[in-house]
Amino acid sequence: MKLSLAAEEVATFYGKMLEHEYTTKEVFRHNFFRDWRKEMTAAERKVIKRLSKCDFTEIHRHFADRAAARRALPREEKQRLKEEAEKLQQEFGYCILDGHREKIGNFKTEPPGLFRGRGDHPKMGMLKRRVLPEDVTINCGRDSKVPEPPAGHQWKEVRSDRTVTWLAAWTENVQNATKYVMLNPSSKLKGERDWEKYEVARRLKGVVDEIRSRYRADWKSREMKARQRAVALYFIDKLALRAGNEKEEGESADTVGCCSLRVEHVQLHPEADGCPYVVEFDFLGKDSIRYYNKVPVEKPVYRNLQLFLENKDPGEELFDRLTTASLNKHLQDLMDGLTAKVFRTYNASITLQGQLRALTRADPVFQLKTASPLSCSLTTARTGPLPSSVTISGHLPRPSRSQCRLSGRRLRQRSSRWPRPRQSWRRRGPATHPERTAASWRRGGGGWRSWRSSWCGWAHRPQTRRRASRWPWARPSSTTWTPGSASPGAGGLGCPSRRSTTRRRGRSLPGRWTWRARTSSSDRASLGLIGCVWQLLHY
Repeated sequence: MKLSLAAEEVATFYGKMLEHEYTTKEVFRHNFFRDWRKEMTAAERKVIKRLSKCDFTEIHRHFADRAAARRALPREEKQRLKEEAEKLQQEFGYCILDGHREKIGNFKTEPPGLFRGRGDHPKMGMLKRRVLPEDVTINCGRDSKVPEPPAGHQWKEVRSDRTVTWLAAWTENVQNATKYVMLNPSSKLKGERDWEKYEVARRLKGVVDEIRSRYRADWKSREMKARQRAVALYFIDKLALRAGNEKEEGESADTVGCCSLRVEHVQLHPEADGCPYVVEFDFLGKDSIRYYNKVPVEKPVYRNLQLFLENKDPGEELFDRLTTASLNKHLQDLMDGLTAKVFRTYNASITLQGQLRALTRADPVFQLKTASPLSCSLTTARTGPLPSSVTISGHLPRPSRSQCRLSGRRLRQRSSRWPRPRQSWRRRGPATHPERTAASWRRGGGGWRSWRSSWCGWAHRPQTRRRASRWPWARPSSTTWTPGSASPGAGGLGCPSRRSTTRRRGRSLPGRWTWRARTSSSDRASLGLIGCVWQLLHY
């Protein structure tokens, strides 16, 4: 059947997602078909009455073939497309902020399509309409050049508001939410806001014990409002619940937070799973993601919840005398800048710190082993991916010679043009290991004299501790640093500055330092857990 342009465009949105899990959900299919019929003509609506009778396989095959053809493009064509995208990025992806060139996070508006949402969102499948220039508000400097709108269009508004950080804004039609074009997370303003957020959490550490003592005392307050506020603050502190915001009726999905919990979202159990005073939570949180949890609570909290639930219907609010605004106002009185959201930042940071302490050993060798990847991870988590010399499996940046001497670890110097010393030991002399007495080294003993005179024997003589520590007889290394090239993990621990050489008959040949951390399987697992926890908290 030949469709009109508007109906065909919406049909392609569904055809692209034909093999996606969303198309199997009844809510998604219902919302799509309802909005699709709105785009049809009267004649099309008479013919198309059921979605189950429609076949979208040809549309899906068409887009699958296009994707395969795009992947099969020659390298030159892919390079050309990449250069075009980079040119577009250079033209529209940067702005001037306080005289500095800053990168823009998302300089493109959202394309039309079907709303997906997260979790079991009741509006999934609805049509997201195309954003036109008439819907967009531009925010720029008074003296800056206003970007030109597409031909035949004009911007909704052009303003110069220095109190906000967004560059453009529009309202999408599904949830009536305002979308923004913001600066990149690496920009100056974003960095300052993140710094302020963590500084407030740092200040909370000094007063959190006092705040906890106060809301524990309020559990026995004569005022019902103080009791509800104290119990809600206990849940926000211990369970990291969001405070929740007030919504208009029918504005969006039925999502709730701590302050907007209803009676139907909470069940009390005198005993469950061998624990007394258990509270069962079951509600839709942010982005319509279900929150289900059974947690044991203290006896005063349990008694107060029983009091809050008395003579209330399932649809009534649990904390009927508490709002998010009043809770935040109370927290502002306790500490300047404190809101309910700061408790989430504080508890996440404290959790990470506790894990680091639990995985840290008192052994100084282990501390040297973990200090380098940890400092590198903390630095690169905000700036980009880890360098090639650092992996979560325990391959760490190479330490300097002085650090190796302090930790008892050794460096190995070798040249690819000459055999390894261990081969010479087994072939030419009776000695099976170089850790012999100094006298046996100096005597030579058969093949030892010829080997020492012909290949770098000076490095093996344990005449001093300094020279002996330069040469390891260790496992082969997967991390190699070539003198004169960029050092892996530069800026971290262990970046040798002197060029190493291998000597033979008075000549100098370029060599290389290779190093590998002698980590056990438990050490590597610990390092992997640290890296994963940190990246999860920051991404």
